[in-house]
Amino acid sequence: MRLLTPGDTTPASVNKYLLPREQSVITVHKHPAMLLGPIALTLGGLVVAGLLSTVADGNSSARNVIWLAWGLILLYLVWRVAEWSVVYFTVTDKRMILTSGLVIRKVAMMPMTKVTDMSFKRSATGRLFGYGEFVVESAGQEQALRNVPFLPYPEQLYLEVCGLLFPTDEKRVPCPRCGATGKIMLDGKDRPGGKDREVTCPACNGRRTVLEDSICPRCDGRGEITEITLDETYRPVSCPRCRGRGTTTLDGWDDDDRRKRRRQEEESDD
Repeated sequence: MRLLTPGDTTPASVNKYLLPREQSVITVHKHPAMLLGPIALTLGGLVVAGLLSTVADGNSSARNVIWLAWGLILLYLVWRVAEWSVVYFTVTDKRMILTSGLVIRKVAMMPMTKVTDMSFKRSATGRLFGYGEFVVESAGQEQALRNVPFLPYPEQLYLEVCGLLFPTDEKRVPCPRCGATGKIMLDGKDRPGGKDREVTCPACNGRRTVLEDSICPRCDGRGEITEITLDETYRPVSCPRCRGRGTTTLDGWDDDDRRKRRRQEEESDD
């Protein structure tokens, strides 16, 4: 289980349901805790099968039936794990999408414009294992996507959706650091092997847009400035104002972990 941000590759099973101009904000698997029931059933069945096979010692037919029954329970667990592997909850800039189903594919969605209220709740078990449940309310009609249980990172998902439901008045523009591609190339001449590598843009974090007021005025969002050397030649260097990021303030879409890392970097630089 891991969280996929726009800098990562959106799974093909989800990407094919997105509109051409629709941007995926975040994609997650459902929490593995949804498999606790089948796992407990399988382990309990194994204990019971072991006890019964001991009682039925000498009766090979009874023992075969016992272990065959447990084998069916094990197959049920394998099926549930396979189903879990294709369940994704996706938040885009236009809607929330839940894709599920291994044989019969199901796609449930809720447009952002239809959402009138949204909350999440965490049981004691959910707080222990780190999952929660979304409850989405719409304008006076039954929707296909209302309760979404076993969601990991519930607080972060909740903030992401709230940010889309209640956008700020700040203007967003295409990211000048990456040219609105969400990726930049790092020069590999100082790295082992000397190969360039593609990484997520540090200015927009792969989202392709930034707040207009956050663009660094020193480098115009490029992250580099031109410096004249002692021999009167010019060379590009990292912008000292934004430290090569291209933006001077934290974007409201950044998650708490990125905020914490950036604060630590700035404190260490100072």
